Amino acid sequence: MKAYRFVGTDSEITGYPRLQRFGQRIELPDDFNVSSGHGIPLLPEKVFESVGFTVEELQRFADPGSHAEAPQEFLDKKLKAIGLLHKGD
Repeated sequence: MKAYRFVGTDSEITGYPRLQRFGQRIELPDDFNVSSGHGIPLLPEKVFESVGFTVEELQRFADPGSHAEAPQEFLDKKLKAIGLLHKGD
């Protein structure tokens, strides 16, 4: 199993818990191809952790709707994470 972190707003992979929280962790089988066009914004956990989100940020801003009031430091990290997601395309 490989661990990933969710960087989207709401997605579902059949047979797994619904992805609704920014930074939500999910484990998927090693042979699951995240970049095969599933359209699910997942970063490998190590890549996500390299961005530097704090535990407090992930708790406070788990609901994507809360990002509108998030401090610039969090938004900069979010932008970096999304950039890393697209870099992998």
